[in-house]
Amino acid sequence: MSIRPIVKFDCETRSEYDLSDVGRHVYLSSPHADLLMFSYKVGAAPTQLWEPGMPVPMYFQNTQGFRFAAFNIQFDKLVMRTFAKKYGFGVIRNDQCIDVMAVAARYGLPQSLAGLGKMLRVKMQKMARGTYLKNKICGIKMDYTEKEYQEFRDYCVRDTDSMDEIIRKLPSDCLSDSEQAIWEETAFINSRGVPVDTWSVRQIQKIIDHYTKKQARYVPFITRQQIQTVHQTQKIKIWCGERGVDLPDLQVQTVAAAVEELEKILQDVFEDEAVSADYVKVLRLLKLRQLLGGAAVKKFKRLLNMTLNGSIHDNLRYHGAGTGRTTGGGFQMLNLPRAKVKPVGDETYNDAVVKLLSTFFDTTILKHSDPLGEAKKLVRPVLKAPDKQTLLVADWGSIEYILLMYYAGEWDKVEKFRDGNDPYIDFATELFHVDYSDVTDQQRQESKPPVLGSGYMLGSGVPRSDPPGGLI
Repeated sequence: MSIRPIVKFDCETRSEYDLSDVGRHVYLSSPHADLLMFSYKVGAAPTQLWEPGMPVPMYFQNTQGFRFAAFNIQFDKLVMRTFAKKYGFGVIRNDQCIDVMAVAARYGLPQSLAGLGKMLRVKMQKMARGTYLKNKICGIKMDYTEKEYQEFRDYCVRDTDSMDEIIRKLPSDCLSDSEQAIWEETAFINSRGVPVDTWSVRQIQKIIDHYTKKQARYVPFITRQQIQTVHQTQKIKIWCGERGVDLPDLQVQTVAAAVEELEKILQDVFEDEAVSADYVKVLRLLKLRQLLGGAAVKKFKRLLNMTLNGSIHDNLRYHGAGTGRTTGGGFQMLNLPRAKVKPVGDETYNDAVVKLLSTFFDTTILKHSDPLGEAKKLVRPVLKAPDKQTLLVADWGSIEYILLMYYAGEWDKVEKFRDGNDPYIDFATELFHVDYSDVTDQQRQESKPPVLGSGYMLGSGVPRSDPPGGLI
């Protein structure tokens, strides 16, 4: 890593959009977006504050001679690039960046400035009122007092002071050269984005909105107006409890287990009409909860919110997993529904996708028994290269597993993997007492946690199961 001086800085911005909903690229694309201020610190000098109208510090004009450190610097770097022409900022390249959040991740530490500061017990903790101030000042309503704005300036300075102290307490103030190269590649991919078939996404979302709005009307009907939406968690728990079904929460696995149990019970209790009627109502409500609250169909809304000029950005998070593996961010492209479009007969995959998509455009999909289930199958196909271009997707096969076996000295398993054996199918044969060729997709999926978890310190938690209808 270069020995150029480090400029630590933190930007505060304004936009009409919610950053967590749309991601940094769409957030900063708003015509109302602006840079309110940034704080910066070099060496032992006191932290300074810059606001529009002030001369631009030379570090941010002639950037070539410096490195720049920020917490989640991909955001701050994009801010500087977005407003470079307006305020006269120079270009900050990826190889000049030090992402303090990435350094924290490298050492298995919290990836939030507040959490990291608490763990390292820095004197300059992040200001507790920061969120309140950001909510008041960083929108476009400008509903704040001069006193609050001054406090916001202090908050901006405090963030850089806190980060400076954190950097001095970390084992290293930057990533190693090899890890920095991975971070730079991740940042480049995030900035470039992935192409999206936005035309199809909009039509699919229209169908989803129409269908879910129609189905949502049944919630107050079933509950006699006691519950209006499937998102009224506490009311649903109370209503179900009054009818003999106690639910500790409404998480996916809890609701799925309750639905499965109720379906079994209802096969035996029809002689008791009162009990049967209550259970039927609860079952219908919980199925509506599954239908309308599913995460998979929300992917299309997320795509619409986060796509800018035909691409969705910021899909990867450096060192997101404890193993050091990159994880998904934003749209969660690394956690897509496994439901797939299946060709029929001599049909090609692309033809099958086009055929299914056409039912969303001519609205015949609404005659299907499960339009949302069919929509899930299209989450992957709408990530699509433009005409005459190709989207290349590559992945290391079972990389965490093979590294685990290698360092554990399990050479027989390494050789099996080299010969083409699937390690999770191998373990499934022992777990479920079936032949290798008879292992199902579900059994293979359930074999992953014990294999990887035993080597990567999997903690305790609620066992996760997939809802009826297949894998999530």
